[in-house]
Amino acid sequence: MLARSKVAILIVVAISSVTLFQTVEGACGVHVGVPGAPIQVGSPFVISYYTDVGCNGMTTVLVRPALSVTPIWQAGPTHVSGGLDYEVTAPGINTPGGYFAEVSFVKTGGNTAVLGEKLFQVVGPASVSTNWAIQSVSLTPSPPQVGDPVTFSAVLVALSTSGSYPQSVDVECTIDGASCGGGSLSYPGPTGNPATVNTQTQWIATPGTHTLTWSVSTNNDPNPGNNVMSTTFIVGQAIQTTTQFDFSLSDSPTQQSATPGGSASYTVAVNPVTGPQQSVDLSVSGLPNGVSASFNPTSGTPPFTSTLSVTVASSVSPGALTLTIVGNGGGVTHTASVTLIVSAASDFAIGVSPASQSVLQGQTASYSVNVSALNGFNSQVSLSVSGLPSGADGVFSNPSGTPNFASTLTVTLSGDVAPASYTLTVTGSGGGLSHVANLVLTVNAAVVTQSSTSSTQASTQPSSDLMSMIQQNQLLILGGIILLAVLIAVALRSRRKPTSTQPTGKGATTGFVYCGKCGTQNPTANKFCKECGTDLK
Repeated sequence: MLARSKVAILIVVAISSVTLFQTVEGACGVHVGVPGAPIQVGSPFVISYYTDVGCNGMTTVLVRPALSVTPIWQAGPTHVSGGLDYEVTAPGINTPGGYFAEVSFVKTGGNTAVLGEKLFQVVGPASVSTNWAIQSVSLTPSPPQVGDPVTFSAVLVALSTSGSYPQSVDVECTIDGASCGGGSLSYPGPTGNPATVNTQTQWIATPGTHTLTWSVSTNNDPNPGNNVMSTTFIVGQAIQTTTQFDFSLSDSPTQQSATPGGSASYTVAVNPVTGPQQSVDLSVSGLPNGVSASFNPTSGTPPFTSTLSVTVASSVSPGALTLTIVGNGGGVTHTASVTLIVSAASDFAIGVSPASQSVLQGQTASYSVNVSALNGFNSQVSLSVSGLPSGADGVFSNPSGTPNFASTLTVTLSGDVAPASYTLTVTGSGGGLSHVANLVLTVNAAVVTQSSTSSTQASTQPSSDLMSMIQQNQLLILGGIILLAVLIAVALRSRRKPTSTQPTGKGATTGFVYCGKCGTQNPTANKFCKECGTDLK
């Protein structure tokens, strides 16, 4: 430090910086400088200052934005002697712009602060600010014996960041203050994702008590208080002095979906927290009927990851299931929960209308077939029909398609198809699924008429029309025939007994009676008709 004597009032104004100090004749002045300005973004820098000769007291140094009175960093208070140079190193600033380095001085025995300021510029692109943390440190084997090769590990995590991933960060490992590894590594992210760092060169255990320390760079770190972690251990017959074993359990993702007959998987991370590492066994609880789960691997020594595979039977109903992952080791148990959404399986439905029809031999019948998608089904579905009688043929207007779609089934009957009721089955197949719909086809016998030989030379068109009319109205015609037969029977029965045994009118014969049924003349003495046997009384 160099002694100085300054009495004059000094005000220096420049484009890149401004030096201000406040004093009066016979009072103390404070002089501030920022060597090397402008400062690059993120680069630590030195603030130099001194007070006038004879001005002894306390100083506080701070840095604030030029347009703000709120400091972003400060140091002190520090006792100074007037005329001597002092320096303090400030951490890098991540945002470019104008800033003041400000020194506040209170003379010994006084109570009035004297200020000195230096305006400087921070240039360059804004740097990324990341809150790094060392979550745990460990060694393998634990505890080691004399001569054992030992690997040191740490779990690094980014708790927050203003940038994106991946990011490079410097880490360092020391054993008893001596370096045991370190350098720059790439952290993949995302925020909160634990990353395990291992030493590349093994340390050979020596007897005694040792301290293992892992640290991560504090550069551009808004919270450097969690950047260092240490543990103490003993090599040899001494008892380990680290804390009780503990571990953390996490899962990713926390929610998955599966359909009945499907499966889902989760990644389970087991990381050390404190103490000598021990094996951790994994299991899962909360499994309902039809849901099974397995881990691969089922156990391990932290840090390690395991895949949880969950299989859903086709009988499981849709809904949300909560599964509990259990980690157990070293007398410590931790749990983590995941959600499994069982969604309805994609499917399709098939419908036919009308459900039944009646046709004559030689005619055709048509049915509407509708294929509908369920739960997002989007595979092609092929249609077929079975159960057709001999002499019948079934054709679809659209034999296949992706639901939703419609098709017309046309069944053509030959003239010799046996009259009967037939159950036809329409089958839709696609996407590994198959569904059916049943319909009834009733075949009635066609009415056949023969023309006389005398009409063979007549035109065939009227005959064809007559046959068509008879076939389409056979039930009506049959009813008419039956009604006509009944009327004839009633008429004949009314003629069985005449009102008088003597015929009247021309040609009547005395002593005879006529049969009301066949009209035969019978003697009045006869009880029954001699021709047809009808009762004459």
